[in-house]
Amino acid sequence: MVGHTRGTADTRRIRRLKTPRAVEVEASADGAPLRVRLTPHPATPPRANEQTGKRVKMPAGMPVGRGERVGAWQDVSLARGMWRVEQHWWRGDPVRRDYYRVAPQDGPQLTLYHDLVSGEWFRQEY
Repeated sequence: MVGHTRGTADTRRIRRLKTPRAVEVEASADGAPLRVRLTPHPATPPRANEQTGKRVKMPAGMPVGRGERVGAWQDVSLARGMWRVEQHWWRGDPVRRDYYRVAPQDGPQLTLYHDLVSGEWFRQEY
């Protein structure tokens, strides 16, 4: 038997997921994402220009941290197969989602989900 190698589990370290962000997705006939277009987060203010200090709107296709591109369509490949979450079906507000881990051509991997109740696509950040 092996003891805990990482120390004591601290329940205070558990954190909530970030609020999902809407994305546009072109999907295949079986529902898997083929292309994704990231949209700016509505709560994120425009970035300040480093030289002038003025706030500027980010044009489409510009990097927005960690190699991400906003506004430009990106081809993606599946990095992990689809997994489904279905819960609260016994209540009046069911959750039905298909999750995908995808790898854009020129950016970090993303976790996307398709809300099967509303038909919308979202990006889940951790």
